[in-house]
Amino acid sequence: MNIVAKLPEFNNEEENFEFFENHSGVDFTDEAMETKCPVKDRRPKKVITTIRIDPNLKENLKKIARYKGILYQTLINMWLTEKSREEIRRIKKSLKAEFTKDTGNDSSLKAESGGLLNSVIQDNLNDMKRTTSGTDFASLAETVGSLTSKPGVLKETKIFVLNDLERQEKGCTNFDTVKTLPVIVAKIGVSGDKDVKTRAYNLIIKWCDSWSNAESGKSIKDAVTMLFSNSGAEDSALASRATNDLIHTMDKTSNARYFVEMGEALGNVASSPCVSKETKISVLDALESEEESCSNVDTVKTLPVVAAKIGASGDKEVKTRAYNLINKWDDSWTNISTVKSIEDAKKLLFK
Repeated sequence: MNIVAKLPEFNNEEENFEFFENHSGVDFTDEAMETKCPVKDRRPKKVITTIRIDPNLKENLKKIARYKGILYQTLINMWLTEKSREEIRRIKKSLKAEFTKDTGNDSSLKAESGGLLNSVIQDNLNDMKRTTSGTDFASLAETVGSLTSKPGVLKETKIFVLNDLERQEKGCTNFDTVKTLPVIVAKIGVSGDKDVKTRAYNLIIKWCDSWSNAESGKSIKDAVTMLFSNSGAEDSALASRATNDLIHTMDKTSNARYFVEMGEALGNVASSPCVSKETKISVLDALESEEESCSNVDTVKTLPVVAAKIGASGDKEVKTRAYNLINKWDDSWTNISTVKSIEDAKKLLFK
């Protein structure tokens, strides 16, 4: 059983204020009384800070406080809270503008700026979680992508952001809100090392498997294309894996438009310089199989251009394989809508 203490006597207003800044009034009564359970003060802890102010300013603050019906110390605390929040918003906006400037390869983001930049990135990720506007979400995500792909950002931060974007997509039920994420993920992946690029690719291909609708096809295609647009020899294994994953996606989709987008993505990846001759030929063989197993010519009529793009990126053997495949389709297809596709493919192959 606890005894609640008596309220002490105060010599002046300041003592009263300071006392109740650190104590709850519910703990005190005019006389001591018994209580069966302790009273817990759940208010946030506060600290006492002494500042010197002009006497005239103090009097003015007291007048304003009396008009508002509050203690002048409460007024000061209230105004400081409002002003500090306002300044934090202003600083964040200023930092966002500074860090999103296009500095090219000669980045001004040195190592000492990393902590500040990471803070701005985290703020934008938090704002993404809170917003209910799809437009604001997309804008914030674009900012996160631009900031995270800066040279001054550490590898660990890039992977942290990719993981956070994965959670945000998983927690969102509106596809229109998250459909821009694959390109943003690719942008971050391109800016990092092999581990970052692999993490970005794994995330993109995960969405590729789970979304599978016509509208998402272009987003996935653009992301995969960006990820491998300037790939080097170190990306050969990942690019080869990407071609297999895209072929698998084409095999299982029943959406004609998604098939077309994945076919174009496959052509973009397979024509990358980092893809080996053997992989290029393997992809051309897969395109032949895809055409043979599909009865809808409108679905596969874009394949000749895809084959031509791969052929043009390879040596004589790759180009010959692509040419023979295009000629085979030219001979077997009788639909007038395929004529332009064949003509465009041949022009591209011998450009």
